[in-house]
Amino acid sequence: MPRRTAVFALFIFIVLFAEMFPFGDIPLTGFIARWMNNLWGVVVPWVADHLVRPGFDVRQSRTGGEPLREFIRVGCAGVVAVVAGSAWALFDRRRTNARRVHEWLRLYLRLFLIAQLFSYGLDKVIPNQFGPLGPVRLSETFGEASPSTFLWAFMGYSVPYQVFAGMGETLAGALLCFRKTTTLGALIGAAVMLNVVMLNYSFDVGVKLHSTFYLCGLLYLAAPDIQRVLDVFVLNRRTAPKTWPAYSSVPWRHRTVVVASGLLCAFLFVSEMRLEWDAYVADGRRVGRPGLYGLYDVEWFRRNGATMPPVATDSALWSRLAIEDGRSSIRLASGSVTFFVSHVDTATQRVRFVRRGDTSDSFALAYSRPDSGHLILGGRLGQDSIEMRLVRRNEMAYPLMQRRFRWTYDHVENR
Repeated sequence: MPRRTAVFALFIFIVLFAEMFPFGDIPLTGFIARWMNNLWGVVVPWVADHLVRPGFDVRQSRTGGEPLREFIRVGCAGVVAVVAGSAWALFDRRRTNARRVHEWLRLYLRLFLIAQLFSYGLDKVIPNQFGPLGPVRLSETFGEASPSTFLWAFMGYSVPYQVFAGMGETLAGALLCFRKTTTLGALIGAAVMLNVVMLNYSFDVGVKLHSTFYLCGLLYLAAPDIQRVLDVFVLNRRTAPKTWPAYSSVPWRHRTVVVASGLLCAFLFVSEMRLEWDAYVADGRRVGRPGLYGLYDVEWFRRNGATMPPVATDSALWSRLAIEDGRSSIRLASGSVTFFVSHVDTATQRVRFVRRGDTSDSFALAYSRPDSGHLILGGRLGQDSIEMRLVRRNEMAYPLMQRRFRWTYDHVENR
């Protein structure tokens, strides 16, 4: 009875954790995913306000990682799974074959993990997840970077390493597509995901909960065959071929499940590949950077018509501007740096800056380009009228960007 209850509860928990995957991933099923999200949107805030953190509105928490509401959602899913699984086992009267339910659980977990491994893997194979080192990253010092930003810069520096890491995740997902190679795929995936989990915990990346679940799921898939793996690779013993129970006692139903799951795997791979390629093309790295992309040093700065000397104590004097597609950073003469979301309007020749994390702090400046190496900005900044001339710095002149692979090291380097 306890084992039966555990199987039912685990099945329900995985379905709830996965937010009823694959609904929302398959065309015409988005309404089901939205219904589930709307349900969580009612349950999670109530639990947060009454049981977890009274007075805190989890709907206002930041995005970009796993906020408190995601931990509460998973906790609620666990409670529902235990209650519903226990009720299922109690009132089912042993009519349901628990072993067959377990096979369905493994199939569902496999498909969900395949989707995640394809998503994260192809996001690196087609190098989108970790962008290259642009002006904003290059103008930021080590000490100013957060641990996760430091990791992103490390991964983005080397495209070959990023692709290599993605190939491991993609290979694991591909092997999980077949029952005969599930154990191999789970072991490879667990090794890759263990490294991901360690990076997430060590560099404070905000996806600790999900990456830990993926690792546990892969270990769960590999667990039944661990003894067979040890017999072959460690103890030098023989092992008998493995057989898999059918998903249904009716042959055509079993074949339907196998074909349908295979088609879903193919769809997940093709759709993710297309999504990543479209994102790569849209990013603009293949055709050059548009707009004001670049790293600029301030040549002179005028406030209310007066040219300002480069005084380090002036909290409003700009010294450097780094701008990319959709983001930028402004370094002041005092040395402090602030990060912005930026939008360049080439029609009106204005660039708008919105402080990251504080949408109330925003301003817009007009710009002009006297030549390819200079930029002039002007407009209102607070109560002041400002104008500045900036010169383009070659970001490829940084030693980090000049360094190329080599086999031998015959000279002592400054580090």
